[in-house]
Amino acid sequence: MKRRIGWSFLALSVAVSCSGSPGVDVEESTRLNPAAPSTDVDAITPTATATVPPTSEPSDLVESSNPVDPASADLAGVGDSLYPTLGNGGYDVDHYSLAIDVDVDANVLDAAVTIEAVAVDELDVFHLDLQGLEVQEVTVDGVEASANRTGHELVVTPDRPIADAAPFTVVVHYRGMPEPIDDPAVPFDTIGWHQRETTVYVVSEPSGAMSWFPNNNHPADKATFDFEITTDSELTVVANGVLEGIKEVGGGQSTTTWRMDDPMTTYLAAVYIGDFELQESFTADGLRIRNYFPPAFADDLDDDFELTADVIDFFETLLGADYPFDEYGSIVLPFGIGFALENQTISVHGLDSTDPYTIAHEIMHQWAGNSITLGDWQDIWLNEGFATYLAYLYFEDRGLPSDIAPIGMYAALRGGSIGPAEVPVDELFSPSVYFRGGMALHALRVEVGDEIFRKILVAYYARFAGSAITTGEFLAVVDEVAGPDAVAVLDDWLYGPDLPAFPE
Repeated sequence: MKRRIGWSFLALSVAVSCSGSPGVDVEESTRLNPAAPSTDVDAITPTATATVPPTSEPSDLVESSNPVDPASADLAGVGDSLYPTLGNGGYDVDHYSLAIDVDVDANVLDAAVTIEAVAVDELDVFHLDLQGLEVQEVTVDGVEASANRTGHELVVTPDRPIADAAPFTVVVHYRGMPEPIDDPAVPFDTIGWHQRETTVYVVSEPSGAMSWFPNNNHPADKATFDFEITTDSELTVVANGVLEGIKEVGGGQSTTTWRMDDPMTTYLAAVYIGDFELQESFTADGLRIRNYFPPAFADDLDDDFELTADVIDFFETLLGADYPFDEYGSIVLPFGIGFALENQTISVHGLDSTDPYTIAHEIMHQWAGNSITLGDWQDIWLNEGFATYLAYLYFEDRGLPSDIAPIGMYAALRGGSIGPAEVPVDELFSPSVYFRGGMALHALRVEVGDEIFRKILVAYYARFAGSAITTGEFLAVVDEVAGPDAVAVLDDWLYGPDLPAFPE
């Protein structure tokens, strides 16, 4: 994420404007050559017409105690350092199938999600994350289940216990008007499902996915997805993955199907509906790039995004690994939103965030953040520090001006900084994460040299592609490749209370 430089730079741009410019362009002496309280709630048993309305209690995303029956409290949340009530224990999701009928003008959904999961313990009850919306019916393996609502927890009690290691299928029918979420990490905007100027867009990092579908809302539980979105035929529907087809269903409506075959975190799942024009191109290796632009701006935006193929080629070389998914592209909304977000295979930009650095930053996230995923939100720097610094390396290698460079990042931190691996939740998208995280990688590169730095990147991605990891696992790779002195350098930047000296 970055504001004007990606989804995480939202708060960052404001902070930087007060503390120095991160966009100072400098020539480096060396250039990287990538080639070399509990509340009991009565259960409501849904029928074909009954609904389970959302609780009137607000959801507290960061309190460590969950407003649920203590008997099932260990199922509500996965114990994340910053978001202990997000996600759910007791099962792993394999696949989400979303069927959503969208009235764009009224901003109302009539939807069903089918969740294919596997129990990791015997389950008498389990939880899903869902904020707002009315639940009309819940079934588990085709049999009606009881369900109740408390906070952002949908507590499901199946007709009979689910055995340990057993696969099971949950279907939740729900409807209503999605309301974006106020998340303490994102003071500059609400997150989740939005409708504006006849355009629907989704930006969910970190907690917003539960604003529009029930899910296991933590990045450690990745799953494949498919989307069937029904709406007015004249509107374009875009989601993650590969477009499977568009079918007219009568009454001026059509259903658009998208499929995401590679596991994806819930906060990266996205739907876009509006008036968009498709622009297609390919990389030299045949990777399809499909961009969706507002028609009035399509020609100019096509020029802005022309660098996409070259950026992908650079990162493939740098990391020694192909682009991790079947296709890539970007969608630009017909208005400014102040940031961009790296939704898997389809990064979203506002009209005010289509500069070259932001484009490269979001592309880098497809490797760092989307393929390699956070095991805990405390480790967000593994997403944003990598995207910040490795995007800079593209411009350095190509001899192009960059909005971000190490000396500018360091200048922006002089007013104060916390080690990016220890930020509180309200600094999740702060300069400490982006710039100090990026500077940690720069300091590592200065310490070990370009050749060993690239070996670290290659080994890191080869080992953890497709996984959810923590900072400790990255440091273990650094130790193996470059030794304890390199780890010590990172330790100062990641955990030290004071800003280290600029690396020379």
